[in-house]
Amino acid sequence: MQRLISVVLLVALAFISFTSPSEATVQPKVEGQPKATALPTISAQAAAIFDLTTGEVLAGINAGQKVFPASTTKVLTALLAIELGELTDMVTISKLAEQQEGTALYCRAGEQYSFQDLLYALLVLSANDVAVALAEHVAGSVESFAQLMNDKALALGAKNSHFVNPNGLPDPDHYTTAADMAKIFVAAYQQPLIREITATRVYYIDLPSGERRALVNGNKMLTEYSGTLGGKTGYTSQAGNCLVTAAQSGSLKLGVSVFKAQGKAVWDDARALLDYGFSHWCNLALIHREQVVTAMSARYGTDVLLRSGDELQITRTKGDEELPVTWELSLDKPLQAPLEAGQVVGHVTYFVAGEEVGAVRACVAHAVPRNWYTYWEVGLAIGCIAISWPLIEGRAKRSAARQPAAPKRR
Repeated sequence: MQRLISVVLLVALAFISFTSPSEATVQPKVEGQPKATALPTISAQAAAIFDLTTGEVLAGINAGQKVFPASTTKVLTALLAIELGELTDMVTISKLAEQQEGTALYCRAGEQYSFQDLLYALLVLSANDVAVALAEHVAGSVESFAQLMNDKALALGAKNSHFVNPNGLPDPDHYTTAADMAKIFVAAYQQPLIREITATRVYYIDLPSGERRALVNGNKMLTEYSGTLGGKTGYTSQAGNCLVTAAQSGSLKLGVSVFKAQGKAVWDDARALLDYGFSHWCNLALIHREQVVTAMSARYGTDVLLRSGDELQITRTKGDEELPVTWELSLDKPLQAPLEAGQVVGHVTYFVAGEEVGAVRACVAHAVPRNWYTYWEVGLAIGCIAISWPLIEGRAKRSAARQPAAPKRR
């Protein structure tokens, strides 16, 4: 009986202590160092701290839990619009776009706006009518654009997201996760225009009526948090207050995605998470693009300098700056002149404390011609043929002379 009670208690304890991955707080990996302090307490239902360069989630709270994205959806809308449209296009507003609810530019059906002005209205003002206008312009319909959104999200690794409209208005089948939005924002942030727009505090647009209107960015982090690079806000009653934003401290660039925060606490949440991120992680610049890696000898030529074809920066737990960094060069084949400047000849793999962390292309830094005197191999071969030819020819003649004459026919 006692044994049965013990088994039941063990099972109960195991059940109580179990937390599903979607509900867990993801703590940072701090191998070989003291355990990190707990993430700050926030009002949001789900959040993630991520590396702005790679999109890797460094820590989070319910980062894999499905949430309504509200207007953070427009980050993906802007990315697709830029990839599929032309900045010089003029966009005609449809009746469907005019009918959109919520925040709007209040476009009228039949009006025309420049593609670029609408991108600013999309991300700075967060206009729902503009989102539909851009979607229809590049894809023909909202439905077709939604399919493109889902395809793009999947391609970016945002596998737990689904979109049915370009503006984030409520729909049970329109959702994302804090981790997925990190991937989407990182991809969008690679676009220079999106970086520019999301960092813009005020944009002036000339309306078809002749009125000039000021569009004010609702992302308060731009004015209230030092180093903020840009971002996108969102709100619906179902989604709560949402925010995806990024900031830089020194050379480290981090982002946070926050969903279903309680009113103005969304700003406190974002600040707390960014402060936590900058206090726990650092940026290691292992090599810069075009930086010389090493010098090597090349057959038939002079020594050749090899430089990096890429930049390699990684985000690591603070304290890892003191760990040893090593590298290994792997050549595609032995170096042999002639070599062209910029020619890729292999790759360089980098290790931090023996752990592989990335690789860059190894490129020739300067042209390396073949030395003239190394052509002796060709000359020797020609000389040998020249010397041997008379002997070969004489031997052929003597061989022909020794052949018996063919019998004459009678």
